[in-house]
Amino acid sequence: MKNENINLVLMQQEMKSKLTAWLLAYFLGVFGGHCFYIGRKDLGWVILITFCSILLVPVALLLIIYSLFLINKSIDMHNRKVIIKYTIKD
Repeated sequence: MKNENINLVLMQQEMKSKLTAWLLAYFLGVFGGHCFYIGRKDLGWVILITFCSILLVPVALLLIIYSLFLINKSIDMHNRKVIIKYTIKD
């Protein structure tokens, strides 16, 4: 019983919030902040680097739009992995 409570607490701490991801996308989307949060660090770095280059701003804007479509799916996949991790019996 106690082990189940510990697993539940750990699972809740590891889960990610869609609201947080969308707020990061709204406020820090041009810097790829939401990508770093949802675990897509590669895409976050590409957005950050391309946005910092004046000539690549149109490419960065396309990448930002693409990354917005990934938010809900990425959070759902992460949270499913967390649930599986903590519900598998040892």
